[in-house]
Amino acid sequence: KTLQWTLDAMHAHNVSAWLAMGSLMGQVRHKGVLIPWDTDIDMYVDAADEDKLLKAFPNHAPRVHWFGRDPRGRAVYWVYFHPVPKSGESHIELWMWQKGQTKDPTYLNPLIYPLQPCHLYGYAAWCPSNSAAMLEKWYGADWAKYQFTRGAATVMLTDAVGDPERFRMVQDYQRKKRKSLML
Repeated sequence: KTLQWTLDAMHAHNVSAWLAMGSLMGQVRHKGVLIPWDTDIDMYVDAADEDKLLKAFPNHAPRVHWFGRDPRGRAVYWVYFHPVPKSGESHIELWMWQKGQTKDPTYLNPLIYPLQPCHLYGYAAWCPSNSAAMLEKWYGADWAKYQFTRGAATVMLTDAVGDPERFRMVQDYQRKKRKSLML
């Protein structure tokens, strides 16, 4: 319900937002679901729509989910299933993105715009116009490949989990926590 609630609120207020990072990878490679070890959903929100984003969430009552700015001051908002967030709980991260952002060359306008309709867990969302190229910028040319280690599938990312024991722990943790995104 957290994902649906978040997407519905942003759609109702015309907030320009799209799936990003591991969530985009899940949408593309895993056909609309999160990658197995991911415990959050990442989205970018056009910074020009930040005021609309802030208006979108207080209008939803009763308050069953938590929405707030990152406590460390980063340009990100967090959405949690419970009205009082719990450490380690699955959540949605809404990162502010500015067109022409130059700090990171991976955010290239031609790869993002125009946004394309897509789905995550069957819910209508938006994805970059060239999702595969964005994933290659973020994760390298092998973003879609797998390797198998002791029966556990891992993706060959530039920041891939290389420790099979740690991977299993993350995967087990994710299975338990992912349910809160769908409740």
